[in-house]
Amino acid sequence: MTARGWDGADSDRGDVDPDRRQDREEVPLLQWIVSGVAAVIVLASFGLIAYDGFVGRRGPAAVSIAIDSVARAGDLYRVHVSVRNEGGSAASDVQVRGQLANGASPATTILLDYLPAGSSEAAVFVFPRDPTLAGLHLSVESWLEP
Repeated sequence: MTARGWDGADSDRGDVDPDRRQDREEVPLLQWIVSGVAAVIVLASFGLIAYDGFVGRRGPAAVSIAIDSVARAGDLYRVHVSVRNEGGSAASDVQVRGQLANGASPATTILLDYLPAGSSEAAVFVFPRDPTLAGLHLSVESWLEP
C-alpha cells in the first residue's frame, strides 16, 4: 500500500528520509576522543584557577633586581637586569634605580608598569662609563600594590 505525499507523489512509508539516516549514524571514535580530551583540558583549567584562588601564594609583593650582563654598545655601556617579584601579590609602577657609584653620571630610573606575582621582567640601564670599573648601585625604589 502506498500513501500519497503532500505533492501528490506516491511514497512508501518503509523508506527513510536520507537526511534522517545521517542523523542515526554513529559518531566516529576520533570525535569522541577529541571531545574527551577537550573536556579534560577545560576541567583541569577550572581546577587550576580554583586552586590558585583558594590555596595559591599569599602575601605582599617581594621585588628584587639582579644583573644579568654588561655589554658595550659604541660609547655607552648597557647593563641588562632582571627584576623579579617572588612575592604572592602583583606589583605595579615598579621603579628601579641605577647609578654609578662615583656619581659621574646622574641616576637612571626604569618604570615597569606591571609585575605579576612569581614573574620577572628584563630591563636595560645605559651608562656613559663602564659600570664594572666605576661601580654600580642598583635598587628597587618603590611600587604600588594594585
